Amino acid sequence: AVAPYVSQLLQALHPLFGPKEAAGTRDNAAGCVGRLLLAAPPAQPLVPVDAVLPVLLGALPPSEDLGEAAPAYRALAHLLLAG
Repeated sequence: AVAPYVSQLLQALHPLFGPKEAAGTRDNAAGCVGRLLLAAPPAQPLVPVDAVLPVLLGALPPSEDLGEAAPAYRALAHLLLAG
């Protein structure tokens, strides 16, 4: 259901990873990207992994909203296990 809007979602999320954003905002954005990565099988990703992964890694580890760590790290593990 989200597939047609992934590009727009990523464009809207990108500024939230900026250095001037609050740590909690970055944490929430990282969790959101993690959930998007988990929404589809690695063989048919919804998200351009090559473009998104460096941004996600730069936002880790979460520092304020630790609840967002689970989807972000789960997505990374999912990608690693998928090869």
